Amino acid sequence: MAITIRMHRFHREINQGEFASVLRTIRDAGHRLWISTANDAYFNALGVPVKEAMTSEGTMRYSTNSRFIEGDLIPAEDWSEVAYVGLIQEFEATEAVSSSVAGYAKQFLEAGSISANGQRKLLDSLEAMLPTVLFGEQPTKDTWQGLTWSNEKFAELKKSGSYESPNFTAQEKAVATKLADLQTWKLATAVKASGGMLVKNIGQIGASELDLGTLQQAGLLQKDHVVICRRTSGLINRVSSLDVLKQLDEQGVRCGSCSRKLSDERFDELVAPTDLGRELLDHSRWMAAILMESLDRLSLPGGSVVLEFREGSEEVDAFIDIDGSLVMVELKDREFSMGDAYPLSGRIAMYHPSHVLIVSRDKVAPDVKSYFERIKPEARLVYVESLDLLDKELETVANLARSSKVETLLDYFKPLTLGVDIPRIVASKLGISLPKKQLAMSIGNSFNLPWTYNWRI
Repeated sequence: MAITIRMHRFHREINQGEFASVLRTIRDAGHRLWISTANDAYFNALGVPVKEAMTSEGTMRYSTNSRFIEGDLIPAEDWSEVAYVGLIQEFEATEAVSSSVAGYAKQFLEAGSISANGQRKLLDSLEAMLPTVLFGEQPTKDTWQGLTWSNEKFAELKKSGSYESPNFTAQEKAVATKLADLQTWKLATAVKASGGMLVKNIGQIGASELDLGTLQQAGLLQKDHVVICRRTSGLINRVSSLDVLKQLDEQGVRCGSCSRKLSDERFDELVAPTDLGRELLDHSRWMAAILMESLDRLSLPGGSVVLEFREGSEEVDAFIDIDGSLVMVELKDREFSMGDAYPLSGRIAMYHPSHVLIVSRDKVAPDVKSYFERIKPEARLVYVESLDLLDKELETVANLARSSKVETLLDYFKPLTLGVDIPRIVASKLGISLPKKQLAMSIGNSFNLPWTYNWRI
């Protein structure tokens, strides 16, 4: 399962008294306030009242490097999920009468959770309980507003180039999945290349009528009747049913070569791609549909994927923003060769992705791998040489991207402890591996990173 991070903000401002009620309500509901419990135990062991360790604002704070004024972590009993609540203070500038800049503070409640297996029961229960118990509000879709990590470069790309939005229907995704089978793809491609093929000639592409039935059932091919001139053996017309020929006879329609009634000509069966099959086979669009099917399982927010990106002479099959990490995707329904590697290295240098997925229907040529080993691109390259591995590799990339965000998010709680390495301890409990190199981040420099912590409502 992919790591999941959920972050929500309560729809209105709250004050510190209300946040204290939030913590009491959570504790009274039988949940563990992990940080508070540990801090209380420490000071009780020393025989020092907790209030003597508080700041002048009445909060527990051992450094200023925190997103939260106050906050706490709430682990599930089995550590399948760790939820959090935090009080955020933001300053909004105002223009004073004297023209000097003044400001006032706004405080908000943020709640979220981290899980290694998609669990969210704990967060759901907290977000259902808090508005009702504390504020007398029944939760609606607007009570909790979504937050996410966003990649700044990805946002710039959407402004600078043209692209397609990934709007695939369930039927398109289902048909694309059928094309992942190599034999199905080969037969469908061969029929499409011919423009249409008589059923009696399908043996020429190594197919049988059973194969055609499979492709028809998959929605890739359709079977029509063709009218053939008896004198010239040329194709006169295609009809979905022979029943329409009688109507054409009555309307006086005749063969342009021999003047026979169409019902008197020779007939045969022809297979051709359906409109849907043709659209998916054009430019290997079916691979983009399969990519989206896999990405759906990562629970990305809307607008996180662009397809067929174009900027000048550059073309990229897909860009993905996975929680602030920019991922570039190359899709090939054939072998990925050196002819593909050279332009890709240029695009990596131009767009600076964190990860590059090379997805090949066949394989990646060995000299391509040797080439990238020599030039050592700044991005992490992932070779996906079977579509069966796409889910696994995307999940790996998502976990790498999200593990650094797990560390950053949990780092905000370290100043609320006595120097405890919260990220490492919590990640270990959840079964999440954090990056070996910690990312130095503070409130002061967070917006100089290639990704930021943004509203996405």
